[in-house]
Amino acid sequence: MARIIFCRKLKTELPGLDMAPFPGPKGEEIFNNISKQAWTRMDDSPDHIDQ
Repeated sequence: MARIIFCRKLKTELPGLDMAPFPGPKGEEIFNNISKQAWTRMDDSPDHIDQ
């Protein structure tokens, strides 16, 4: 069963990432606050760093 988090980016409850995208505190923050859907959207966007 997917882990449900409140996505800080999309402002709704959605399935979270399966694992932290990279090690350390920033990876843990993303893991706990950004949904899989938002992470995929940011990864596909050419300006994802600025979002």
